[in-house]
Amino acid sequence: MDLKELSNIIVKRVHSISNIYTEKGKVTSRSNRPFWAIILKYEGETVYTNEGQTHISNAQNMVILPKGSCYTWQCTQSGRYFVVEFDSDAESSNIFTFRVTDNEKILRTLKNTEAINILKPPHYKLETIRNVYSLLIFLLETKQPSYTNLEKRKKIFPALEYISQNYNQHISNEQLSNLTGMSTVYFRKLFTAIMGVSPITYLHQLRIKKAKKMLQSDYENLSEIAYSLGYADVYTFSKTFKKHEGISPSVYRKEKNQRI
Repeated sequence: MDLKELSNIIVKRVHSISNIYTEKGKVTSRSNRPFWAIILKYEGETVYTNEGQTHISNAQNMVILPKGSCYTWQCTQSGRYFVVEFDSDAESSNIFTFRVTDNEKILRTLKNTEAINILKPPHYKLETIRNVYSLLIFLLETKQPSYTNLEKRKKIFPALEYISQNYNQHISNEQLSNLTGMSTVYFRKLFTAIMGVSPITYLHQLRIKKAKKMLQSDYENLSEIAYSLGYADVYTFSKTFKKHEGISPSVYRKEKNQRI
């Protein structure tokens, strides 16, 4: 499992959250971990060994221990750590490490989650799941591209936002470049460099992604799907879908329904 797959993980329930103290020198081995775990060692240090690699857990380095993983951990410096365990159908054999320079936000979230789990207010199960998602998002954001790439992405963000809100309308490169204040030629070049595809190809990819979801739902009429996504007719929709997926929308729907 890579970081992209980790970002798509579905949290079914929070199993437990604990604030634990461990003494220096303690060593424990774990096989086939039954739950996922997010760990913040805010005091001291623990070293995890997994598939020949070591992972440091301390105030600046957080770890995620996947369900199904096998590892050995050793407390090299006494201290406390928070561990929140949650269940998901996803599994992985590799430990994930995240470098965090400011862990105060995470520590507050963990303390809040522990309090919710103890007090059990109305909807506490949903609140604890929400907090786990917040932690996952926070950690994944530490793996974002370099500052330079982020700055470039900010330049095209008005175009990305416009496409996400108006994907079922006619959109041109000129419209998008005007939103960013760039020339059409430079905008298209920058957009392609950052996103890996041209603005119009990106638009069609978004439409086809939504079409695939719609073809697996209650939509029966291909014309309705085509018009909903901004295509003038079924022919254009089908031609574009086949270009991106290699099969027609009707064949795609038939194959998906057979698997259900």
